[in-house]
Amino acid sequence: MGRIVSTRMCQNTAIKCSILASVLLLYVYPLLLPTPLLDPDEGLHATIAQEMVETGDYRIPRTQGQPFLDKPIFYFLLQALSLRTFGMNEAAVRLPGLLCGLLGVATTYLLARRLLDNTTGLIAALVALTMTVPVALAQAPVHDIALVPWTNLLLLCWWEADHNTSRRIRLQLTAAAGFLVALALLTKGLIGLAVVSVGYFCFLTLSRQLHLAVVVRYAVSFLLGCLLACPWFLSLEADAPGYLSYYFIQRHFAGFTTATQLHGGEPWHYYLPILLGGAMPWTLHALPGLWPQRQLPAGRANTTSRAVAFTLCWLVGGGLFLSLASSKLITYCLPLFPAIAILAAHSVQLFLDRQLLPRLDVAMNRMIQLCCCVGVFLPTVAILTLDHQNGSPSPLVAHAAGVLAAVFSLSGLILVRSARRSQAIAVGALWTPLVFVALVTWPLQITAESYSQRSLGVQLAAYDRLPDKILLVGDRIGSVVFYLTAAQREQLQPGQLITAPADSLSLADLDSRHPLLVVKDTALSRIEDPLLQQLAQQTQPAAPFRLLDLGVRLAEHPRGSSWK
Repeated sequence: MGRIVSTRMCQNTAIKCSILASVLLLYVYPLLLPTPLLDPDEGLHATIAQEMVETGDYRIPRTQGQPFLDKPIFYFLLQALSLRTFGMNEAAVRLPGLLCGLLGVATTYLLARRLLDNTTGLIAALVALTMTVPVALAQAPVHDIALVPWTNLLLLCWWEADHNTSRRIRLQLTAAAGFLVALALLTKGLIGLAVVSVGYFCFLTLSRQLHLAVVVRYAVSFLLGCLLACPWFLSLEADAPGYLSYYFIQRHFAGFTTATQLHGGEPWHYYLPILLGGAMPWTLHALPGLWPQRQLPAGRANTTSRAVAFTLCWLVGGGLFLSLASSKLITYCLPLFPAIAILAAHSVQLFLDRQLLPRLDVAMNRMIQLCCCVGVFLPTVAILTLDHQNGSPSPLVAHAAGVLAAVFSLSGLILVRSARRSQAIAVGALWTPLVFVALVTWPLQITAESYSQRSLGVQLAAYDRLPDKILLVGDRIGSVVFYLTAAQREQLQPGQLITAPADSLSLADLDSRHPLLVVKDTALSRIEDPLLQQLAQQTQPAAPFRLLDLGVRLAEHPRGSSWK
């Protein structure tokens, strides 16, 4: 018994050290980099939070004075609080998303610990930290990343309420679930609630636990959450009549049933490659634990099988629900990744305890060795390939991180072959954070400017006074407002900064009302008007935008003449 406890303590220590290193590399290091805000979403959300701070109106999200109706308030409030505390900078914009990502990891640990045990919870936290898609989306603030903690805790409350015999505790858990429903509604609307609810009720139905008391508890928690969130939604309806119909009828119900809304038209299997690839490098690790394990004691086997069934229903049921929807987007499936993390952690824990069936144990061992072998060569190959494509060498930090990733993979391979399994998992898991550091240190910094309006904002910030009209061609309005001076943002009027598609714009449509024309380099070839394209090509490029003082050029040249 003492030997088992000692082994578990060593396992936990190794996993904790790996978790700490992953947090520093994935959630602290990016804040030190000068990465610009990426458009359109990150930049747009940042400007909305910035406007909240500068106007003092924290009640309704606005962009250039107009109510923003596509997202609820909660995440904007987090960003506004961060900007107010730490200043108007990129790190302050990204900090709430990173903290929400860490909170999602922490709640995944709590849920896995309750369903299985503490060691499995720690492994689940490590897996959740190092899965590809959740890591990437935590870096670019999206509202869905803040949804994951609430859906995790909501499932935990429902599970605890169904397994607790105390009426008082059940009432408390139902009230807590209601509060979490409200937070989910104010973060992302109904999508997250629908995903986890479908999975949970699939489990209750298949396990024959769906009875009236459970339905009543669910209904009470949902109604309580709606009542708590209702004042804000009604407040926005009062400021923007028709908001409730737009958000819940058009964006939610029409988005689910028809392909007429945003992100429609994707194939039914859209989420399958995202879940399989996005959970890398842990995707295959989730499979061995799905088989019954003969070595487990009867009591533990029953508890484990229920936990696995619950998690599998959460993943499959929620995935099928999202696949049936007509509108699909990669961020919608974020609440499903904790389920993959728990399943993978369960398999890894069985592997560490040598409780997998013999054939599965061998397969798991070989799978880990294969991942380590790939990890030895992939970082250097990826960095050299990107250097060739970008036409410039990566800095020493990027190469050092790539070499370290290869060294850790090689160490993991040696450790697993020498039967030091827990150390192999802990060391090998650091491959993802180190490769991430290598990529964000240099290749991302090169390409990010092409997906940001920072350079445009800096150019416009040099103006003593912004032009009366600024027409942005071939791009949506994103982070440009964030990078203006505070005085310019205060003077900015609705309709002063507008956009136009490149392919339908002609010189005949433009006059002195559009004195400043901004053309993105990628949109230059799409301008069909030959005179307008010639004019744009003759401007001095300041990548990735070209600024044309159209009022001056129209005064210098009569219409119909060539631009020289």
